[in-house]
Amino acid sequence: MQVHSKQRLPWLTLAVIGLAMVVSVVPVLSRWLVFDRAAIIGGQWWRLITGNWVHFSADHLLADAVAVGMAGALIERREGMRVFWLYAAAAAGVGLAVFFLAPTVVQYGGLSGVACGAFGYLALSEIKRSSVRRWTPALVLVLLVAKVGWEYATGRALFVNTNDSMMVLPLAHAAGLLSGFGYWAVLIVRRWADAPITEKGDVRWETTKRCVSQIGGAGTMPAP
Repeated sequence: MQVHSKQRLPWLTLAVIGLAMVVSVVPVLSRWLVFDRAAIIGGQWWRLITGNWVHFSADHLLADAVAVGMAGALIERREGMRVFWLYAAAAAGVGLAVFFLAPTVVQYGGLSGVACGAFGYLALSEIKRSSVRRWTPALVLVLLVAKVGWEYATGRALFVNTNDSMMVLPLAHAAGLLSGFGYWAVLIVRRWADAPITEKGDVRWETTKRCVSQIGGAGTMPAP
């Protein structure tokens, strides 16, 4: 994947990882931030978002930190603070999906869903951006979808050891991935809407030319 750097360090991504590390070593923070269904119902709604920063083991934290660091840093170095909204969308999407679609889950934690969203967004962005080497991000996207599907089928995490007290939640990974797709789609629509209609190569320009050509061919206006 080709990435054009706009800044030296991905400070926001480092902050996301750093916060997860701090939460992991301060038990009181974990208790106040973890996704806890009873507490959320009781009014502590912030846990829908902050639960993503709570991890239940060292290898759980390490796997999520590496994944977010890889994808998030690439996105942030190229697109700057736009990655903040990607993180926010993925974190909210994961929390809401777990709350409404997994009613038996009492507690949840981890940045893996956010990482899936970041990798999904990055892969789609590179597929659209690249003109020759599209197969690389396309392969990443296929493997990412296959990973989530495998976890759904087996109920096991691919990169983290689980036990009776910590189970993988494929729904969270799927929700994060779909959030990344959704954020990418929103940006595409926004860029399309903001682009000058007279700019050659713009989707609206090409669509307009086809419409005019069709109308001219039908005899309602003279062909050029």
